[in-house]
Amino acid sequence: MFQEASLFPHLSVQDNLRYGLKRAPRLRTSGPTIAFDDVVELLGIGRLFDRPPSLLSGGERQRVAIGRALLSQPRLLLMDEPLSALDRASKDDILPYLERLHDALALPVLYVSHDLAEVERLADTLVLMAEGQVQTVGPLATVLADPRLPLAGQPQAAVVLEGNIEAYDSTYDLSSVAVDDITLLVPGALGAPGEKRRVRVLATDVSLAHEPPSRTSILNSFPARVISHEPGQDHGVTVLLGLGEDGTGARILARISRKSWDLLALAPGDRVVASLKSVALTHGRAGLTLTRSPSPA
Repeated sequence: MFQEASLFPHLSVQDNLRYGLKRAPRLRTSGPTIAFDDVVELLGIGRLFDRPPSLLSGGERQRVAIGRALLSQPRLLLMDEPLSALDRASKDDILPYLERLHDALALPVLYVSHDLAEVERLADTLVLMAEGQVQTVGPLATVLADPRLPLAGQPQAAVVLEGNIEAYDSTYDLSSVAVDDITLLVPGALGAPGEKRRVRVLATDVSLAHEPPSRTSILNSFPARVISHEPGQDHGVTVLLGLGEDGTGARILARISRKSWDLLALAPGDRVVASLKSVALTHGRAGLTLTRSPSPA
């Protein structure tokens, strides 16, 4: 899969898909076969069957191209910046379908991208490269939460936490999402209890204190331990925290000023209270938007 869909212009959508079937190995000695109807349903392209590529939107063309690639029965799918030629609206349209593929197919995917928002939604393991050299390899959450890496120094540095939906409060339109031993309140009806979701927490949306806040509008405050810190090039300090009384829970980042760091007199191992001013959904199923509105703060 490349940046351009490269569909055959003289073939309909259905015939482009069937070309992928023709390219499939005749004998599969191992692994499941990806069925034509399953691909069509997962990518939502059945209504496009009779159209030529010229009458498709950019997102539709990419979905058909992904379907054609899947129907060739690959053992590994390489996707080289498949959304880079699309505008933001088209990306938002196609990402839920990629999430559905991620959830439904037991197929390794090597996804190349410069867009961290795509990576946060789709990746399980992250290989971080710079100037052709591998800087680190590890689980997505671990790499994003490493304050020594350049991702943590970016203005939009964030961590991704994976949890399960526990309940939905229709009175306040809030879903409870369990992440390790804590429960996050996230705006919106995110799905049925037990379903997995990823939530994104910006480092700049995490504040620290020695005592729990009282009479505050912030809904998500948890005990945590300082694990390490990394001074930035400006006035900021990036702090790595482990949630929970003993700090063994999920890792998050906090971006605070150097003055705040000094005033709090923090050091590794210190107990703090981390208040999350905003929590957004970053991984959902088809039909959900890219992010939810921030938590009330």
